[in-house]
Amino acid sequence: MRTAEIDPIGPIWRWLAFAAIVAAAGSLAFSGAHHAVAAHWAGSTDPAQWLRAAQMEPSNADRWYELARYRQLDFAHSDLPLALDYYRRATSLNPGSPFYWMDFAGAYESAGDVADAEQAFRKARELYPISADAAWRFGNFLLRQGRVPEAFQQIHDALAVDSKLTVSAISVCWRSTRDIDQILKAVLPDGPDENWGAIQFFVQAREPLAAMAVWKRIAAHRESFPAADAFPLLDMLIATGHVDEARVVWNQALQAAGVPRESDAGGSLVWNGGFENDPLDGGFDWRFLPVEGVEGSARMGQSNLRSLLHLIGDIERSVPIAQRNLWSESGVNFAELLAASVAKLDVN
Repeated sequence: MRTAEIDPIGPIWRWLAFAAIVAAAGSLAFSGAHHAVAAHWAGSTDPAQWLRAAQMEPSNADRWYELARYRQLDFAHSDLPLALDYYRRATSLNPGSPFYWMDFAGAYESAGDVADAEQAFRKARELYPISADAAWRFGNFLLRQGRVPEAFQQIHDALAVDSKLTVSAISVCWRSTRDIDQILKAVLPDGPDENWGAIQFFVQAREPLAAMAVWKRIAAHRESFPAADAFPLLDMLIATGHVDEARVVWNQALQAAGVPRESDAGGSLVWNGGFENDPLDGGFDWRFLPVEGVEGSARMGQSNLRSLLHLIGDIERSVPIAQRNLWSESGVNFAELLAASVAKLDVN
């Protein structure tokens, strides 16, 4: 006799389970399609579609953030009040993004709301304390408010993370104060990248005294570096009439590069006049100006002499006659050597 089997679930429950699975699958499919459409609109080149994407996904912070940046930065369609509203929505949905807060701060400042701009910058710094960008932007904001000590601290923090900002940092700080001592003390970390970056700025700006202040830092470390690193500074010092400082830099650069020196010949401005050492192609040494396609020819020597004459011309314009000394370190009368060489120079 067969015993009847009883289905513990029952047909009704089976249908309910099946319906639930179908509903879940449909919901997922709808959600995926919904997101795909929003993403398509967000990737459009039409700003009106960006707004449709944000309205379709109102809980997506990125959509509102992108709209805020558009309304803040696009000059043709700028709308700061609307941008601020979009930033508020973005930061309320994702309060943990330092990038949202940095741009929010910029919009506040553009709208003249300095207090809220500062709070937004501080929020960004709190969220991302090791961000060079956050410290840099906050420091520049404080500079614009005339709060120099606070600004310099923020810019120092930025440089401590990213030394590539050195030239830009020195530029804004120099324009603000023109106080090299304060900049060295409060802004510029005493590292090789930062110091050489500052030298680069001051050479280009033709600021010999500020450049020498930075050079003293470099020399104090007594670290090795190629003499050629100092050539731009040397050229600027000579061109601006600071030959005594150029002599100091030259001697210290040779020492740092490990270049052998001969005995001093009464403070001569010309070095290696008799080719006692391999030419360094810069500074107070011989300079090579090769002629394309004529390497090693007599024209090479003529080019070198012209380069040297140019250097002597700079010295003549910068140094009083009474202070000139054209004896080489080997004791040879360099003026006579130069005159003899020039006499043989084919100027044609």
